[in-house]
Amino acid sequence: MNHGHLKNSPDKSLSLSERQQQILGLLAEGKSNKEIAADLAIEQGTVKQHFIV
Repeated sequence: MNHGHLKNSPDKSLSLSERQQQILGLLAEGKSNKEIAADLAIEQGTVKQHFIV
């Protein structure tokens, strides 16, 4: 099952899910995992899980 993680991309191209794009944008703004989780109403572990490579 592919959840949009980069490591699961068959052609190794940079393909981000909508949620990953949201999280990446918030990271680029300098927000912490805790702040991102609160903004998106998800767990901090979920934020981290989206960018495990």
